[in-house]
Amino acid sequence: MRRVMGKIGFIWVVSVFAVVLCVSAPSWAGPESEGEQTAQAEACFEKLWFLQPEDRVRLIELFRRLMPQDDRRVCQYIDTMVAQNPPSHLHRLVKVLFENLPWYLDNTYHHTQFSDLSRLVALKQEQGLTVSVVLPSLNEGATIGKVVSTMAKNLTGAMPLVDEILVIDSGSTDNTCEIARQAGAEVYQAKDILPQYEPRSGKGDNLWKGGFQAKGDIVVYVDTDIRNIDWHFVAGLVGPLLERPELLYSKAMYQRPMTGKAHPLLERAFTWGQSLPLKHLLPHSTRERLSEWSRNVLHPVRSMEGGRVNQISSRPMFNHHYFPLVFLVQPLSGEYAIRRSALQELPFPVGYGVETSHLIDAYEMWGREAIAQVNLDIRIHRNSPTSKLGQMNYGILQTWANRMARSAPKNDADRDFVYVNFDYDPAPGGTYHFVPTLKWVEEHEREPLSGLPEYRARFGLPCDDQIADQAI
Repeated sequence: MRRVMGKIGFIWVVSVFAVVLCVSAPSWAGPESEGEQTAQAEACFEKLWFLQPEDRVRLIELFRRLMPQDDRRVCQYIDTMVAQNPPSHLHRLVKVLFENLPWYLDNTYHHTQFSDLSRLVALKQEQGLTVSVVLPSLNEGATIGKVVSTMAKNLTGAMPLVDEILVIDSGSTDNTCEIARQAGAEVYQAKDILPQYEPRSGKGDNLWKGGFQAKGDIVVYVDTDIRNIDWHFVAGLVGPLLERPELLYSKAMYQRPMTGKAHPLLERAFTWGQSLPLKHLLPHSTRERLSEWSRNVLHPVRSMEGGRVNQISSRPMFNHHYFPLVFLVQPLSGEYAIRRSALQELPFPVGYGVETSHLIDAYEMWGREAIAQVNLDIRIHRNSPTSKLGQMNYGILQTWANRMARSAPKNDADRDFVYVNFDYDPAPGGTYHFVPTLKWVEEHEREPLSGLPEYRARFGLPCDDQIADQAI
């Protein structure tokens, strides 16, 4: 008994110490007062010695919007930028921030800003708008039921943000269409829409035909392989277009994790469990929760390094050829909302180049100010094998080639060699921000070794004078 009481006492002491530590931690973390943090921020910005006083004040204001209530994070950002880049080029990096941070801050949203569905429905009805959701599909029986039912249950009926849910199917050989229909979607075969035109296959062709079939003034495209779907995927994208009539295109951004596979024995056990007739006795909601749980167990998150084509190919291409669009975090995201007035003017590559073409064409037609992006936090889906990503990227590169042949992109010389990426950084209050990071990346080239007199002497090659003498 004495030993048990001793353990309880020890646990109590440790718990009290932990509480005291948590309560007192902020006083150890650094300056608390606004004046101290302001002084600290101003001292950090002195490292950007080339800034005029008014520019320094303006840059501090921009960073405080980007990272609110935490000047220490602002200082860390400045310290990192100064440490990782050549001093002679810092002024060009700061110029890029001045030119692009205002747009990024004004046109980037978080989906929680549109969590009040009643407000969105009121805005929609005041403007007399209708909203269609278009879901492209091909053998997505494992996920499409939850995608459709989530939207039908939450965004139609009592909260009629969405007027119709359409599935445009590319000829699924599983039960995708049946599941989608039972969940509340209108299901169409892509081959039956506009059959008088030459048949094509691909995601972009489905989206093009979905734009024709849908009746809404705003069309929302959502992929159907999403495992963590929620109604905010639609409400978050529609929200900016309802709030700001000047916006034409609203693009999703998020973290994209890589998922793994469970042990084969565990997979067999789940397959066996799915075959039992007992599951049909359970309520539909319980079956959905069990299915989601099994998917998470069978495909656990391994890392947050998803979106491989986005990072390795798409973002560098935008960085080099259409620099203003590089401040869109996820140019290849498959979720976006478009006003019909814009949708009807955009070409649709029939394959995976459709998202790239939309951004380039929308930018050239209406400018970056017509585009917004919304942070949906995280998107979990089926990761493709590397071999398929190569094929996907080849289609995207064809779209790039077509766009560059049509009109040569115009990049400011000051943007050359400035590479923009994003860090996923938790901000105060649990809201997450993608913080743009700038790095000077200049690829110099060395001349051939044969042109060096030192090399020719080292390997007994004739120098230029000897070659000239021999020629005479």
